[in-house]
Amino acid sequence: MDAEKAPLRLYQKKLESTLERAKECIARLNDEDINWCPNRESNSIAWLVLHMAGNLAFFLNETIMGKEVDHEQFRPRKLTKEETLALLESSFSDAIRVLDQLPPEKAGQSVRFRGKLIPVSDLVFNTVVHQAEYAAQIICLAKQRLGASYQRLTSPYLVFSGGDWQLD
Repeated sequence: MDAEKAPLRLYQKKLESTLERAKECIARLNDEDINWCPNRESNSIAWLVLHMAGNLAFFLNETIMGKEVDHEQFRPRKLTKEETLALLESSFSDAIRVLDQLPPEKAGQSVRFRGKLIPVSDLVFNTVVHQAEYAAQIICLAKQRLGASYQRLTSPYLVFSGGDWQLD
């Protein structure tokens, strides 16, 4: 593996583990749980997944890769469990594919965001961290909905082994 691609590979692995943790939680819930909000100031799991998908599309596809994104598809609305899982899977798979195809020299370039030039590598890092923060909210909401029946998920660790990042 090229040394320039190592950080992008690490970010891909983190997205993969974030996706798996969120999917494990959502799989335990029903449609009502997916759209439940604990209060008016909080978000539902459906809204969180729509936001995560929109965030990945905006930063990785539009801002970094220059591809136009239809933002209307990410507007807040109720989703079924199946729709939620499909959107989560497709948006994360697309993001992982974008990082896989991102030329190493592009990671060293900057893009304009909110009127400032931001290094692509910083934008990718912040996007990956943002996804993990929202997945943590999904886990918290699942715990609230499942109560005593919630079983702790295992957290995969990222380790560098055999010249590549692996989930352990």
